[in-house]
This record gives sequence, C-alpha cells and structure tokens, in this order.
Amino acid sequence: MLEFNPQGIANMAWAMAKLECLHQPFLDAISAQSLRTISEFCTQNLSNTVWAFATLLVIDVTLLDAISSEALPKILQADTQALANSLWAFARLR
Repeated sequence: MLEFNPQGIANMAWAMAKLECLHQPFLDAISAQSLRTISEFCTQNLSNTVWAFATLLVIDVTLLDAISSEALPKILQADTQALANSLWAFARLR
C-alpha cells in the first residue's frame, strides 16, 4: 500500500501521466491513498491529480467526486493555472 503525503501522491500521478504510463494497479493505489488523505490536499495537489487522471483518460468516479468536493471550499485559494487545469480535466472526462 502506498503511503505518501498529498504532494507525493499528486507528483506520482503527474509523472505517470507525463510518461503516458497507464498502469491500472498503480493508479488504483494512487486513487486509494488520495481518498484516504484528500482533506490534506491543497488546490495544487487536487489539480495535478485530476489533471493526471484526465490526461490518461482514467475515469475514477469516486476519486473525481472526492476531488470536486474537496476543491469547492478551497476554490478561492487556487491560482488560475490550477483552476484552468482542473476545469480542463473535468471537461475531458465529462
């Protein structure tokens, strides 16, 4: 089981997307750890994670719902890049 902090989780998801590495068991582990620690994610972590899953076209409804729920109360803390990346990701995954 993966046990990384939110930045580590987001960075691993981002790296998987940049490498175009669609390894479902590893992405499932990233998702599971994200769900356990989602309340600790900052807006950048949320944005990078959803961007990575969207880039890989991985639709994990439970994770997407959790990211949406966590991002909403933090939306005023997000910079424009994080907002744009998140919006693109959700639009791509519809």
